[in-house]
Amino acid sequence: MRYAVLSHNIMDGLHIDRLLPRYARQARRLERFGGLGLFCVQENARFGALDAADRIAHALARAGGGQRWAVARCAEDPRLATVVDARRWRVRRGAGVALPVLDALSPLERTYIRGGAPEQKYAQTTSLAPRDGGPPLAVVNVHLDAAGDNAHRARQAAVAAAAVGGGRVLAAGDTNCFAASRAAHAAALDDVLAPLRALGAEDAHAAAPADTHWFARTTEAGVGHRLARALGALGVDAPRRYDVIAATARPVAAGYLRTPESDHDAVWAAFNA
Repeated sequence: MRYAVLSHNIMDGLHIDRLLPRYARQARRLERFGGLGLFCVQENARFGALDAADRIAHALARAGGGQRWAVARCAEDPRLATVVDARRWRVRRGAGVALPVLDALSPLERTYIRGGAPEQKYAQTTSLAPRDGGPPLAVVNVHLDAAGDNAHRARQAAVAAAAVGGGRVLAAGDTNCFAASRAAHAAALDDVLAPLRALGAEDAHAAAPADTHWFARTTEAGVGHRLARALGALGVDAPRRYDVIAATARPVAAGYLRTPESDHDAVWAAFNA
């Protein structure tokens, strides 16, 4: 089976109307790799009767290809959702896996974490059965803690990886891995992804790493977000690669989708598996 995967932190869907055409165009570009098969969404948000994941599914259906899209949701954390090509996969089951929680936030962290208190984060795990047969694919959609240090995020990644255990695995999402120096960041991201490598899931973008997150692009309303945006206007930013796709299947191609409507660019990878 040939298919491609997209993953994006959509920044609470604040600019979803401008993001949807970008997703549709990217889906058409990915037809040369067998077509888009999965889209992992972080910071999903509700808009009346629909949420952002619904709107993404509808936009992808209108983009063509005859695909039918289903949305696998995380009951424990509705801000995580996985949009699935229903012609290609059948959703067998899903669960939210509770990740380690910080004891407390620093004064700075309280300016940008919603509620000003430690968050209970989850990993969304979804088991997909290929409709053309073969072993299931375990999809892990993550949005690791923006608070705490990289060692905390590595512990969260280890719990998420342990929840799926092995077999065919695809993990995607926002690691929130940050370090001031690029060398320290590369080492920290390597540590965050180590539990997935232990399952045989390799970083699809390791051969061509690029920044995916910019503090200056945030338009969220928190005090910390406003400060970051103000510093960005002065040319002060520290972009780093937060967003990843890792899989036991080896990628045939991988890249990035520039999405200035979010503080994160989307990442994609294509697989033969």
